[in-house]
Amino acid sequence: MDDIRNTNPEATGETGQNDNRFKRFFRSLLRYLAVTIIVLALASLLVWLVFVRPVATELEQTRSDLQEAQATTSELQSELTRLESIEAQLIQIQGQRDLLRMLAQVNAARFALAENDLNGAQGALAETEAVLNGLSDSLGEEFSEQIDDMLARLALVNEEILDAEKFSAQRDLEVLANLILSMEAQLLAD
Repeated sequence: MDDIRNTNPEATGETGQNDNRFKRFFRSLLRYLAVTIIVLALASLLVWLVFVRPVATELEQTRSDLQEAQATTSELQSELTRLESIEAQLIQIQGQRDLLRMLAQVNAARFALAENDLNGAQGALAETEAVLNGLSDSLGEEFSEQIDDMLARLALVNEEILDAEKFSAQRDLEVLANLILSMEAQLLAD
């Protein structure tokens, strides 16, 4: 029985050695784990500092630049709208100016015909066709029919002046003046 007692690990002291080995193994394991965790933490910090932080800073800068660009785009869009409105007004004013210039030319031709000056009447109407063609280009399709009517009337007046038909030319110049005034009223209404 003594042999059984002596084979008991507690009696022989082997348990203490096993415990010491077990403790040393766990201590070593804990050290390696602690060192590994510290190395991983430092590596993560290094990765964050080297890669993530600059990209995050760049992303914030890009967002800021994008917001500035959107604000600038919005401002430029409103400025473009304002300029388009001003351009439309300018075209309308230029059209009115050209119509008034044509009206002055037509009235000068009427006055010259009243004075029996056929050459003066032709000279007064010399630029009228060019002004009408310019109006056609600047005002577009909206007034094309009226401008075509005025061009036809102007051609008729020029033929009548060449044929020395003063009365017919006077009457057609009056019709042309009325067409010009009608178109000017339409431009003012727009």
